[in-house]
Order: sequence, then C-alpha cells, then structure tokens
Amino acid sequence: MVNFSLEGKTALITGASYGIGFAIATAFAGAGATIVFNDIRQELVDKGLAAYREKGIRAHGYVCDVTDEEAVKAFIARVEQEVGTIDILVNNAGIIKRIPMCEMSAAEFRQVIDVDLNAPFIVSKAVIPGMIRKGHGKIINICSMMSELGRETVSAYAAAKGGLKMLTRNIASEYGEYNIQCNGIGPGYIATPQTAPLRERRADGSRHPFDAFIVAKTPAARWGTPEDLMGPAVFLASEASDFVNGHVLYVDGRYSGLYRKTTQITPVPMNMHISLPSVIRRKSIPAGLLALLAAGCVPDSGTQVTVENPLPSDRVNEIVEIPLSALGQEAGQENGSTLVVTDGRGKQVPSQITFDGKLIFPASVKAGSSARYQIRKGNPDTLSVIACGRHYPERMDDIAWENDKAAYRAYGPALEASGERAWGYDVFTKSVSEPVVEMRYARELDPQARAQISAWRKEGRKEQADSLAQTISYHVDHGNGMDCYSVGPTLGGGTAALMTADSMLIYPRCYKEYEILDNGPLRFTVRLKYAPFTAGSDTSVVETRLISLDSGSHLNRTEVSYGGLRQSLAVASGIVIHPQNPDGYVCQPDKGYVAYADSNRQSAREQRNHLSGNGLPPAFGSRCPPMVHPR
Repeated sequence: MVNFSLEGKTALITGASYGIGFAIATAFAGAGATIVFNDIRQELVDKGLAAYREKGIRAHGYVCDVTDEEAVKAFIARVEQEVGTIDILVNNAGIIKRIPMCEMSAAEFRQVIDVDLNAPFIVSKAVIPGMIRKGHGKIINICSMMSELGRETVSAYAAAKGGLKMLTRNIASEYGEYNIQCNGIGPGYIATPQTAPLRERRADGSRHPFDAFIVAKTPAARWGTPEDLMGPAVFLASEASDFVNGHVLYVDGRYSGLYRKTTQITPVPMNMHISLPSVIRRKSIPAGLLALLAAGCVPDSGTQVTVENPLPSDRVNEIVEIPLSALGQEAGQENGSTLVVTDGRGKQVPSQITFDGKLIFPASVKAGSSARYQIRKGNPDTLSVIACGRHYPERMDDIAWENDKAAYRAYGPALEASGERAWGYDVFTKSVSEPVVEMRYARELDPQARAQISAWRKEGRKEQADSLAQTISYHVDHGNGMDCYSVGPTLGGGTAALMTADSMLIYPRCYKEYEILDNGPLRFTVRLKYAPFTAGSDTSVVETRLISLDSGSHLNRTEVSYGGLRQSLAVASGIVIHPQNPDGYVCQPDKGYVAYADSNRQSAREQRNHLSGNGLPPAFGSRCPPMVHPR
C-alpha cells in the first residue's frame, strides 16, 4: 500500500522561518511529522516559531550557521538528544547575489557557494549516520531551474545549484544501499512577497513585462505558489518515493521557451495575397488588394494568406500587417482574442490586433519565395511579450519601451521641470531577447545603493562611490546590454525636429502628455504630445508623435504631426555622434546603418562644455545625413 504518511518522523528543514521552507515544513506537519528548523539569528528563529504557532504547529527552532561544520555537528547532536534522530532532511537554506560575473569578487562567489552548496554537504553528512542506524532516511535538496540553466548576474548561484544537483545524485549513489533516498526539488518562478511588485497589474490593466514574460513561457500560464511545492515535498519525504533516488523534480509548470501548442487547420476557401515590399522594410498590403477584399470575412474554416518576398535575401520573423477591414472584422474587437494565425505546418504564429485595427504577425519567407498562413476565428495561445513599455514616474516621467533587439526612452515633464537638458530618444542596446528595462531601472534607482553612494561622496570616498555607481548604472553592460549614448539636448536616437533655413533646430523638448495604445506582445505604440512652442511666426505649434516598435526591429516607426503650423519648414532627424570620439562610429550608407560606441564615456561636465549658451545644437551634415552634433 502506498504510504504518504509522515507520522512518527522527525523532519529538519534548514532556513524554514519563512518562504518555501516554511511551506514545506507546514506540509510535513500536516502529514504527521515533527518539525525542526534553524536560522542564522535568534530573532529569525523567534519569528519562525511565532509563524508556526499561528498555524497550530509545535516546531523546534534552533540557531545554527549551516556553513559552520562544527556548529552543525553540535546542532544535530542536540536535536537527536532533545527531539529525536532525523528521518527527513530538507536542505532549503540558500542565498543569491545578483552581480555580473566580472564585477563579482571571489569572496562574494565563495559566500554563495558556501551557503548553497557546502552547507547541504555539511548538514547531509551530519545526519546520514543517524539515518544509517535507523535503516532509512530521506534527503531533499532545494535545487533550482539554475541547476539546468544559466542567466545573467547569477553565476555563483547557478554554479552552486548545478553542483547541488550532482551532490544529490552522488548521495543517492553512495548511500542508496542503506535505504536512504536523496532527491531534489527545482522550484520554478514562485509567487512570494518578494516577487509581488513584479506581479501587480498596472494602472492600465496590463501586466508587468517580466510577469507577462514568465506567464507566457509557462504552459500553466501562472506563477507557482509555495503550496505547489507541498505535495512534491511530502511525496519525496514519504515511503511512497522509496524507489525514487537521485532525481530532481522540477516544479515549474513546465517553464520553457520551447513549449508551444499547435493547431491543425482545415483547408480554407478564401485567399489573400500580401507582398513584402522590396524598397521599404515596413510591411503593408497593396492598396489595390484591399478594395477586392474589403467585403470578405473570416469564416470558421479560416482565410488563407500568401506572403511573398521579392528580395534576394531571406526574411525572418518580419512583421506583416492586415487591416481588419480586409478580413471583414470589426476594428474595435477585444484586442486580439478572436483570431488565430497558423503557418503552413499548422503551427500557431504569434499575433496581435493593434489599436488602429490591424492584425499583425511575424512572417518568415525565403528569398524570392512565398509562404502561406491561415487566419481563423479562435482564441490564441498565451504569447511571450516581446514589445512592451510603460511610464516610469519614479524615473522623472520617462516613457521607456523595448523589444527583443533594443530599448528606447523619451523624457517627460518631471525631467524638464528639473532643468536637466535631455530631450531626444535615448537608446539601450540589448544582448538578450527578454524584457530588461524594468530590472535595469530598479537596479539604477535602488534607494539603498543611491543612499550609500551619496553618503560615500559626502565622506570623500569617491573611489568606493564610483565603484558602486558602476555596478548599478545602465550605462554599463551587466550582461544584457547598456545605454551607450549621451543624448542630452540633441535629437538622440532618431528623433525629428523642425529646422530653419539657417540649420537651427526647433525642438519642443520633453513630452507633456502620453497615451500607450499598444503594449505587446508584438508591437508597442505610444502617442506623445508636446507643449506649444514657437516656430517663426507660428506661436502655438503643437507636435504629436505616434511611436511604434515591432518585435524583431532595431528601429522605431515615428509619425510626426504638427498642429498650428502654417508655414513650410524642413524636418531633420538624427543620430548623435560625439565630438570626443570622431572615429568611434561606422557609417555605411550603402548597407543602411550607422554604428556608434562611446568608448571614452564623456562626462556630463564635458558634454555641457560642448554646448554654446542656451541655444539648441545645429544640424550636422556628413556622409550619413542627417545627424545632430552637440556644440
């Protein structure tokens, strides 16, 4: 008979004052086990004891540093004397330090290894002799998805959890003959108070980008909970798992970027033709075809779409768009919930219905070839959010947005009110595909770090302050990209401005109002409205920008309109190049790009010195016009 009972068993769960360890201990108590736990300080032990009492659980709490071998020996001997021989051990205590590898000291690396890997070794070998004497025992190591994967800024944690997986297998191999089973649990992304800010809905009802990313990558379409770990832990601690040894059970909802549902599509009665333009990269449907299809509609069996690529090079995951009117659909539908796009193999393709009534999806078409897609009524799978953004009041009203290639930001009224001269689009280059802006802002704006930097500067400890500032700065690459531009009072990364006959720019500075219109998964769109400004004889010119960024694109599309402008003026758009490093950019107009790296990292004071008075910088002509150059 399968027995899940833990009656009469003594269970030690390290670091179980709260969190995952507390949840597992609660489950063990419910199954009949006597609970023993430790923590590193008495106040934490007292807090844990109070939490257990609230649950009606009589737990035994001890102070012990699990990295101290002699202290652990004394702790286990005391537990055996006061409570009983340990039948179940859960190595739960652990720490994480999110520091880029090249910025992490060896001492910091060792500290993580010590707690997350050495400690399970120390505690396990302290309890195994007692288990051998009793003729049975269960050891459960709390591993991680980082036991299998790597991720930026967690080199020590990933190394420790990878080592813990192998320690688990080795204990199983070495002591299995004594009826001791050693297994691991690998939690996925678990909803705890620490992750609560990442899961809170925004004012517009949208998800936090990282929340959306995790939910989209998890087939269960949710975060895990501590309760999700209770059942697996009881199973591995009970006699029901006596023939399970050396296994790591990942409780992650099958978190995987490779998981996708597929849907088989029946033959379709209606055809549509789309051509990927050969001149411009922005995709559209030829106007003549729209008229032919305007009266059509998507039947239950679907509509077939043919996408052609006339270029001599492959086009991979480029966004194409179809007006809903061409599909006979109402433009105001509940944001993409009624249409599903599949490729020629019947595999679902990510799609989105935009605020302006278009169905968009990524198409991959080989050179000089075509590909077929089907559109049908239905509910699409949950998708990874690739293009997203939000308003950051905590960063002086920045509007920041990103996709899998790059991130951008536009400056807002709070920054303008501060007197800082920063007006153009700023650019954040990325080396990872997942959203990073939220995390980089949180790191840069960390109040404790900022307070420490300020305190050290006041104390004259400039080197220490500068070193800490480097570890949080988004102007430094911490493994996922960086903001390598000094925008200041320039056009920045692609902003447009009116230009007078004498090449002076007329620029409205920071935006006044914003409205986010699309927020993923494939397109982000925001409308920015600026305060009235004077352009020649027109004294109340209002500029409005409609900015959109698609997945897979390095560049924004910006539509600029001017209200109250009666005269004809030239328009300049630009990319900043810096005078202190004239050889630091590559200009290849025949290949369609300008690349720049600010290797000298110009200071704010130096930048100000390059500006003349209070005027705006003039337009700068070069082989790659138009550009803007601070003076």
